[in-house]
Amino acid sequence: MKVIGLIFILQIISFFSSAQTEQVNEKFALKRFNSNRIKYFERGTYLSFDLNDSCYEINCLNKKHYVNGQLVHVADTGITIDVTLEEYKMYFLDSILEFKLWADFVPVPNQKHRLFIPNERISMIKFQPNISRYSGIIGTIGFFSATIIAPIISINYKKGLMNSNVYFATLVPSLIISSSGFVSYFVFKTRKFKPVNSR
Repeated sequence: MKVIGLIFILQIISFFSSAQTEQVNEKFALKRFNSNRIKYFERGTYLSFDLNDSCYEINCLNKKHYVNGQLVHVADTGITIDVTLEEYKMYFLDSILEFKLWADFVPVPNQKHRLFIPNERISMIKFQPNISRYSGIIGTIGFFSATIIAPIISINYKKGLMNSNVYFATLVPSLIISSSGFVSYFVFKTRKFKPVNSR
């Protein structure tokens, strides 16, 4: 009897763990911005949304609304995300008002951080691959090393001379790293998408 009970408990655990795995690996379709090509994104993918918002404030000429967050679900009528950043820009006749609302960087899966965005409010969806973000950082570090670090460490301050061997030994690898980083950044640049059911 104990063995049967143990088997039953193990089957329940297996069922819930497999259901959780399916939820994590769930993929959702989005359409490329200027074509009908479809790309699938996993739940939890970090996306940026440009939203269409009307400007109701007095003397407001234009309003821009941006939301960043992790993908939760894509439905026929809209997209649900866990918000990490919300940004507003309002353009008035004589001024510009800008403010940001930061949420937790690790979104808590509850209604407080969760936002449903209807398709008609979505102007554009942006996706930046992780390799693009890291490549930009690496390229910047390499450029900084080539232009600032290499000259500083190659100068003999007592004699007032520059050691060309040290300079080129630092400059060449720095330029290689910088160029590789920036090339990767532009190759894997931010891609633009929209909901599949949008016009």
